[in-house]
Amino acid sequence: ASYIHVIQKLAGLIPLTEADGREAEAYRQEGRFAIPLGNSKAMKRLRAQIARLGPVSEPVLVLGPTGSGKEIAARLLHEASGRGGPFIAVNCAVFSCNADLAHDRLFGHAAGAYTGAKDTQPGAFSTADGGTLFLDEAGELPLPVQTQLLRVLEERLVTPLGTMKSHTVDVRVIAATNQDLPAMVRAGTFRRDLFHRLNVLFLRVPSLKERLEDLKSIARGELYELKNKGYGLEITKADWDAIHAYDWPGNVRQFINILRRAAYMKQSVRETLAEEIALFHAGNGRAAEDAAGLRLFRPSHPAEAAPLDEIRKAYIQHVYQLFGNHVSQAAAALKVSPNTLRAWIRDP
Repeated sequence: ASYIHVIQKLAGLIPLTEADGREAEAYRQEGRFAIPLGNSKAMKRLRAQIARLGPVSEPVLVLGPTGSGKEIAARLLHEASGRGGPFIAVNCAVFSCNADLAHDRLFGHAAGAYTGAKDTQPGAFSTADGGTLFLDEAGELPLPVQTQLLRVLEERLVTPLGTMKSHTVDVRVIAATNQDLPAMVRAGTFRRDLFHRLNVLFLRVPSLKERLEDLKSIARGELYELKNKGYGLEITKADWDAIHAYDWPGNVRQFINILRRAAYMKQSVRETLAEEIALFHAGNGRAAEDAAGLRLFRPSHPAEAAPLDEIRKAYIQHVYQLFGNHVSQAAAALKVSPNTLRAWIRDP
């Protein structure tokens, strides 16, 4: 239905609006990643929930792992709301340890509120008046600001820094986090009353692992974009085997980055993914060596499988070092002659 509506507008049968212009500009800035790709059951359910919750003016709590597309879901909720004001996104993590900065960014300040505050500046709530304010990583909000946010949600009153005068705002708040807010409530780091006020409506964005059938749809769009930039990339069956075997902790964002890196570096997706896995599991000291050894002898997915000669060489070297580089003892443990072990060490 939305496709038909857009075609009618492009054909001049329906006039374009200011909101259409804003959406076109948002697409230019965000690109096609503002569109959640995939026809899995999880994505169909997500789109249906967005359609139902969008027109409701109550706050929405969006949960999901990092890189799953929580801001995209929030933007779609705004589009479905029909609100004429702007969509404003604020990353709360940048002022997790600075309550004054958070107050300034969210609620604004009056002239003279602090050194250097020459002019009155509106905060995010005032800027988003009539529209939607997206609070990303809301779990990072300092406790004093949580109290002020609760008042805004309940009374729709904003008090800028440096003044006692309040003004009303009409803002629909969408908060997102990948943290366990109920656990934070129990620990006393997140206000219980604010949690319940934000959790009037609830939306969960699925992880990529929950919708692996959407991988090809996501890849198809990315390969098209890469080809237009002059970077061709082919995904083979071996690549897809490795892709489907991986659990993708970074979700869609990580998958897209892997495809881009493979194209730019002119290497296979499987090779790029193997490098990513090694980097992801890298650590310091013995822990990193133990993890690398475990992956070598017991790979968890196809991308980590190593040639037999490489495994044999690593095992021989490990046993040799285990015996303090003592040839006779290591050879006895391996049940080979010392000369054979020496030959293996020189040319395994």
